Amino acid sequence: MSLFPDTNRVALTSPAPGAAAAAPRPIVAVIDDDVAVDKSFGQMLQAAGYDTHTEGDVTSGLSYLEQASPSVVILDLHLPDGTGLECLRRLRAWPRHRHLPVAILTGDYFLDDEVARELNELGARVFFKPVWEDDLLRIVGQLLEARRDPAS
Repeated sequence: MSLFPDTNRVALTSPAPGAAAAAPRPIVAVIDDDVAVDKSFGQMLQAAGYDTHTEGDVTSGLSYLEQASPSVVILDLHLPDGTGLECLRRLRAWPRHRHLPVAILTGDYFLDDEVARELNELGARVFFKPVWEDDLLRIVGQLLEARRDPAS
């Protein structure tokens, strides 16, 4: 089964038909315009026991998040139709996502101080690419822990 059919960037895993009901797997939403990042992150996360959902831009990411309740969000800072900061501002305006754990992953090592400050104020944690499997799993683990303990 292909994770990313040519016409659809979304990958969402689910239990096999007839499988015993188990505790729901955490859902990691990845919003990144790099299909290779989406695919590799999806494979790494699924192998580690997470369900994944990917989107490639702010518009489709927000459309998904408006209807869904992922456990955490991994968000690129530079997207084709806006910025991760703009996406995060809109996400935080929705009461049910006000405290949703978000990590910003960016290759922008010259992040503007004002942008970094606002991302922090909006509760996002910033990490820099490249991100390897151990890094990704550590980041997601930290986000899930923050979800359980909002005081962190």
